[in-house]
Amino acid sequence: MLSRQAQRALIGWEAHGPRIITASFRTKQKKVNLNVIQCYAPTNDSEEKDKDEFYHRLQKVVETFRANGMTENQIDHICISKKFRRSLQDVRVRRGADVGSDHHLVVASMQLKLKRNWMETTPSRVKYDVSRLKITSVRDEFELQLKNKFKVLLELHEGVERSSVQANWQIIKEALRTACQELVNLIKSSYEGMTCQVIHAGQLTNSFRLNTESQWTLWNQLDDLDFTDDLALLSHSQQQMQEKTNVLAATSAQVGLIIHKEKTKIFKTNSSNINPITLSGSPLEEVQSFTYLGSIIDQHGGTEADVKARIGKTRGAFIQLKNIWASRELTLTTKIRLFNSNVKSVLLYGAETWRTTKATNSKIQTFINTCLRRILHIHWPETISNTNLWERTCQLPVEVEIWRRRWSWIGHTLRKPPTNITRQALRWNPQGKRKRGRPRNTWGRELDADITRMGFNWSQLEKMAQDRNLWRSTFGGPYPGRGGGYK
Repeated sequence: MLSRQAQRALIGWEAHGPRIITASFRTKQKKVNLNVIQCYAPTNDSEEKDKDEFYHRLQKVVETFRANGMTENQIDHICISKKFRRSLQDVRVRRGADVGSDHHLVVASMQLKLKRNWMETTPSRVKYDVSRLKITSVRDEFELQLKNKFKVLLELHEGVERSSVQANWQIIKEALRTACQELVNLIKSSYEGMTCQVIHAGQLTNSFRLNTESQWTLWNQLDDLDFTDDLALLSHSQQQMQEKTNVLAATSAQVGLIIHKEKTKIFKTNSSNINPITLSGSPLEEVQSFTYLGSIIDQHGGTEADVKARIGKTRGAFIQLKNIWASRELTLTTKIRLFNSNVKSVLLYGAETWRTTKATNSKIQTFINTCLRRILHIHWPETISNTNLWERTCQLPVEVEIWRRRWSWIGHTLRKPPTNITRQALRWNPQGKRKRGRPRNTWGRELDADITRMGFNWSQLEKMAQDRNLWRSTFGGPYPGRGGGYK
């Protein structure tokens, strides 16, 4: 059933089985059509064959619309009760940088009438008949009652004066010292007669006796990373990963969710186990790299592949704004602001965790310089130095940009509570053995080198991060450089 306006805008419709129907409508914008997929999904009580057939057919229908490269799915919605349908003013999707997810932030504007908060009325002030105090008997009785009520306070005040403050402090200090000593003795007694063994190279060492000076270190271990329905499970063994996959599949089935086998990939690093991870009896595909939230992860960390992919996406964003770069009406300041917000933000997305090298910085800087020269309409044989180019466009070298972004993000992370997963991942040291040969430089080693170069340690950084102004003045100033770099 369609309204007259919808009937006039209808281009055509097609049924894909008894549960799926598609329709196309014209919109007010030219060359823009609205494709709607209406489906009636089977319930949990339906046969598994019917469910698989339905989702397989739905996937084909969605891929048909994606084939032209001009279609974007909208799966985020605001659900509102019918009672408040007139309160909803506007709903918009806030699309940010490309994070490799099919979810976007949905913002709704609502107008509601708040219920008036009635203040409870306080009882009226009690009025006393002061004129009765003129009677001698009433006045004497009133004075006696006041003396009895304040007698306790007077005795307490006299007792405090008689006892010195130093004596009270000695009593409190002795009580604290006794309680601490009892706690220490209790901990020491728990280690008496205890023996321990350590696993080394897959073998148990001989047992040794523990003394009261033994120290234990707790290791934090990351189990999974979650962002809406994009999950990444982490494990150190094939058996543990298989158990996590089975638990995730069983838990999802209880709430009516199904794991898509074709979209689920397995990534192994420094692992000699060739046994596959299975889901519902079917082995999952193993890959050499994968993309999670817009960042590429591979055997070497993924920075080189991520930078290459980022440059490709940024080139597309830059070409889409070619009319703005060629405009003679917009000022250079406006163009640079658009370049920083719409182009540069796409290029440096996730740069806080990149393992940067001279080759990587040179590749990114070359692309930025090319874009800036096109904005300034500087073409061969006209030339301009990079320093002059950065001064005219108010830009910093990409090495400085990445360095400041990284430390700004680290400061934001250090201000989180110690139990936060992001702060735990900042100094997480995954267990395992690396391959033979010279160890590759990692993001963590770069971070430790910067901290040593600046003369700080992690304890000092955690204290400095609590003061935002101090952190900005320390890491927002001149770049320390790495030998002949920008300062």
